[in-house]
Amino acid sequence: MRETRKLDTATEKLAHIIREHVRVMTETLQGSALAFEVRSFSHDRQQEVIQHRDRYEHEVRKIIDRGIRSGEFRKVDSKLATFAVLGAINWIARWYRPEGEIHAEELGAAFVDQLLGGLRKR
Repeated sequence: MRETRKLDTATEKLAHIIREHVRVMTETLQGSALAFEVRSFSHDRQQEVIQHRDRYEHEVRKIIDRGIRSGEFRKVDSKLATFAVLGAINWIARWYRPEGEIHAEELGAAFVDQLLGGLRKR
């Protein structure tokens, strides 16, 4: 999020978040679904992870709200749009294979195109 705050427009910010989230899912976590199995953590660790997740979701939602206000994005329910964007990216953990044909950079670009495309004004 620190890098995202340096960018000017909501479109640039959301595109950066999408690309980086995809990169983390594919390169750092290698598409591992275990990244989302927080129930296996201790109660205190679960609460910490949930707190960070909620803060991240809130930041993404603020960016979408900003894009709506600035006219970059069409009027949508920003909470649902946030869940749609993050849900699509997080689902990568269910199907991504590091040895597959799709590489992180290409996948990030495709997700930016498709997910931002759904928010842009028609």
